[in-house]
Amino acid sequence: VKMLGYDMHAFRNVDYTAFTNLLHPDDFEPTMQAMRDLLDGKTKLYEVEYRIKTKQGKYRWFHDRGSIIQRDSQDQPLTVTGVVYDITDRKKAEEQLAENIANLEQIINERNKQLYESNKKLKQEIQQREKQELFIVRTKDYLRTIIDSASELIISFDMNHRLSTWNRTAEETTGYKQIEILNRSVD
Repeated sequence: VKMLGYDMHAFRNVDYTAFTNLLHPDDFEPTMQAMRDLLDGKTKLYEVEYRIKTKQGKYRWFHDRGSIIQRDSQDQPLTVTGVVYDITDRKKAEEQLAENIANLEQIINERNKQLYESNKKLKQEIQQREKQELFIVRTKDYLRTIIDSASELIISFDMNHRLSTWNRTAEETTGYKQIEILNRSVD
């Protein structure tokens, strides 16, 4: 009673409904069912977590655990005792942890979406580059075929003054094979 901010005198000579009326509406039925199960002999231990309204109108969390310690001659419960713990701080920590986990999951999901989109874009770029490279190889092969089949002597130099093109007519005219002459400097 003191944990809730109430005066002990306010709860003298009252029945259990004085407390059950303070239960949070969402916790009322599960709490009552746990007690009914104990009193009906369905369980030997009453254990439940619930919220109770304080005198200031706020709710605090409690863990309640109890059992029947005395019965009458017809085996009906006479005395139920137990222990009640204030678990408000733990519940707040659990709520904060759940919120942190939810935030982290949201961040992870957003990052996964970004990575998925990046990977998708990279795959498209790779496919595009592969197509371009294939086109370049085919074009190079095509041009090589044209150059090699030309009846004129065709040679070219790169920017470093090295021979970069030497066709078959150049081979026949000079006697040098492509493999011997390509990439040689003219300097």
